[in-house]
Amino acid sequence: MKNKNIIKNTISRFFGILFLTIAILNAILIHRVPGVLYALFSLIYFPPIQKIARKLFNFSIPFILKALLALVILWWTLGVGDLMELFETYMRTKQ
Repeated sequence: MKNKNIIKNTISRFFGILFLTIAILNAILIHRVPGVLYALFSLIYFPPIQKIARKLFNFSIPFILKALLALVILWWTLGVGDLMELFETYMRTKQ
């Protein structure tokens, strides 16, 4: 059981750091609003913030729901996001 929690925490931290990185890139390169949204999304993935939320609201988001949300956010970012369009445009001009 402890190994399961370690794996879940590692995956949660990975997605939290990934979305925080995307938030910073969006805030710098695109616009502040998507950056703030990604930063808020990243907060639900960090285990210490999950513990605080569980204490305050007596509610936690299940891991499966967070994993599905992560896939949707990644699809949203890579498929229709302005950040990928900016990188694609940069790569075309570089050739």
